[in-house]
Amino acid sequence: MRFFDDNTRSWWTPATGGANVPALNDLLAPFGLGLGDAVVHGTAAIAGMRVTLSYGVDVAKVPAGGWLHKATLSDAARKGSHPSSHGFLGAVTHGSAGGHVAVFSDSNCLDRSHMTSNCYDLVTRLLGRLLDGEAVPGLLDDDAKLSAPYVTPAFNASPPARRPASSYNFTEVSYVLRNPGTPVCFPNAACEKLPDHPHCRPIAPPPPEAASKSAAEAAAEAARPLPPPPATAPTQSLAEGTPPAGSRYASDSPVPVPWGAEEAVCWGSA
Repeated sequence: MRFFDDNTRSWWTPATGGANVPALNDLLAPFGLGLGDAVVHGTAAIAGMRVTLSYGVDVAKVPAGGWLHKATLSDAARKGSHPSSHGFLGAVTHGSAGGHVAVFSDSNCLDRSHMTSNCYDLVTRLLGRLLDGEAVPGLLDDDAKLSAPYVTPAFNASPPARRPASSYNFTEVSYVLRNPGTPVCFPNAACEKLPDHPHCRPIAPPPPEAASKSAAEAAAEAARPLPPPPATAPTQSLAEGTPPAGSRYASDSPVPVPWGAEEAVCWGSA
């Protein structure tokens, strides 16, 4: 896909897409899912909600038995084409434990940097449907279930491919390729790399006197009464007037906040 760069006043062809669709397709291939090369934008209706897709990728491949939601969307990658049907949400079951894999066309509705409208409600319902088995009318229901494999006509049975090295030298713009062997994915067991770290040292065995404690002594210690809880200052509601001494109001919050507790307070707006 080409775009017009305002700084150089010329048309540019990106070296790779921002989402790296070929790599994502490598990840989705074992589940029978695939993304296409359409750059879809428009509005889709699902489960009584309206979802805005801001130049995302189409869901181009879903196996039989999976679910696929489609909508009439425009394709910015094919200039002059009329809006047509594109998949934007697909899902499959995976594994004997009832796991699922779901793929959605666009992340802009979750990214505050480029958000025009959010899709938090859709994600919440989707998780409820997949994790808790909640029935959500219009979302991954029988109407969206596929009896045969789906491959979009624009996919042409050939997924988006990486640009060959002969057409673009990625080493010029990639720190990873310029420094082979430098970025290393260490194993999750950090103690293999930091054996002297305090968290990696073996736990010392209990002292002999603790191990030789009699059962009667252990029972007496367990029956010892707990100390009384510390006294707390009486609370005061807003209806009683000013906040209690030693408290303050956050700039946008009506809740009294004790001094010294600022680190535990987070007040924001969606």
